[in-house]
Amino acid sequence: MKSILTHKKYSIDFMLIEILMALIFLSIFNQINVGIHIVIFVLIVFLSSNYIPIKQIIPILIIDLVVGVMFISAGNYGTGFNDPLINFLKFYNYTQAYTIYLIMCNMDLQLKKVVLESIIFCVVVTALISMFYNVFVSDIAIRFRPPEMKFICTFGQYYVTMFIIAALSCKLLREQEYAVNRTLIIIIGIVLLLLNIIGNLVTGLVLCVCGILFALVFTRTKNIKKSIVLVILIFLLGLMFKSWIAFVVYRISDLGIFNEITSNKIEAIGNILIGNGQVDTLNSREKLSEFSMNSFYNSPYIGIGYKNYKFGTVGCHQEWSDFLAVFGIIGSLIFLLVIIKNSINIYKHLDDQVDKDSFIIALILLIMLGFFNPALMEETLIGVFVVAPNISLIFNERNLSKI
Repeated sequence: MKSILTHKKYSIDFMLIEILMALIFLSIFNQINVGIHIVIFVLIVFLSSNYIPIKQIIPILIIDLVVGVMFISAGNYGTGFNDPLINFLKFYNYTQAYTIYLIMCNMDLQLKKVVLESIIFCVVVTALISMFYNVFVSDIAIRFRPPEMKFICTFGQYYVTMFIIAALSCKLLREQEYAVNRTLIIIIGIVLLLLNIIGNLVTGLVLCVCGILFALVFTRTKNIKKSIVLVILIFLLGLMFKSWIAFVVYRISDLGIFNEITSNKIEAIGNILIGNGQVDTLNSREKLSEFSMNSFYNSPYIGIGYKNYKFGTVGCHQEWSDFLAVFGIIGSLIFLLVIIKNSINIYKHLDDQVDKDSFIIALILLIMLGFFNPALMEETLIGVFVVAPNISLIFNERNLSKI
């Protein structure tokens, strides 16, 4: 990977930064308090400030400041599912993920490899614990996360698996130049895929399958534009044969291998495909989305902000409709442009085709996730902007110094 830092490096105890980086990754994937995340992240930025191209993070820092002022001035400190603080923290989540990517560009490759593999192993351990509870204690343990069941994965940890599975699929399918520990990659992929099957959360499972399918498409073509076109064609073919797909979906729902909640959701997918209007478990999600869209229609340009952020005005379930409701077209477009600019910057500095494939697929999956659930969570953004564009480094059997 090319370095995207162009200014002079200063002598600094970089090992301390690497230790702090490992701490923040471990905290992200082991449910340590958000406040601790922020403290560690601030320390990392302070110690590595000479290594961060400030110009690249100024736009998102300005957005953070503006949104922070909006949040504080609104004085709406709610609690629970509709707490505006959760929405505000999404900007911090993105800032953290992108800044960590910038810092890692100057890491020693071997140490970067250790950090990345640590992230994945943390996810795997959490997945194994979560599956244990779901299989031997309660089949809704992952869905509702009872407080007495410790270290069950959060929704962010659950959904980050789709990005890891897609990235590992890209590496497994395209990596030919170096000796890769294929057995380990396959085992990790199976564990994470089992989590999505056992977890009884349909969105994650569907997007995992999509990620594997996209990896097959991208790794069989040499041109990224052709790959994207093929993905679009597959989507259009899906629309053409949606009645056949619905038939398969109904049969899967009737197999009896899922619990009642999940079977209902699978059936609901079939209902949507054939335009059945039947009341099902997805109706509540549609209703929550209507809350956000109604707010957006009432204030389409600047949104309703944080003062009126509450149940009934924001659904807090579908990321993109929520963004339109709170920030309107103008605010949402500004944030989108910053993400696009930063994503282009990352892509331009990726040397390995595996990393390029993985990163583009991760962005596609992030967009898809946002139409169904909250997407800008801490773990998902780390998966997209830190793990996906560096996936070529991990689980190589050859010494990185020889690569």
